[in-house]
Amino acid sequence: MTDEKIHWVKKFGVNYIINHRQLLQDQILEFGLTDVDDIFCLNNTDQHWQAICDLIKSKRKIFSTVENEHPLEMGILKSKSATIVWEFMFTKAMYVKLY
Repeated sequence: MTDEKIHWVKKFGVNYIINHRQLLQDQILEFGLTDVDDIFCLNNTDQHWQAICDLIKSKRKIFSTVENEHPLEMGILKSKSATIVWEFMFTKAMYVKLY
């Protein structure tokens, strides 16, 4: 990621940026952390699901704009009381009735 992109992302309050091509847990440990407050998944939810569930703190939120191809094991979040939120560009157009 270029310095310009890193600056742009941090402008929105992002504290840490990790590379989805590398092991998520290893990168989090490099920042001196063992878990994180919130996760915004922008790449391959299926591939990263276990790491996401391991890294999220209890009673925090996971956000994703990425569709999963396989059913996700939601039970592993139960003990953490974590929330998963999906955002979809066309939700309003598909579900809001226009009069």
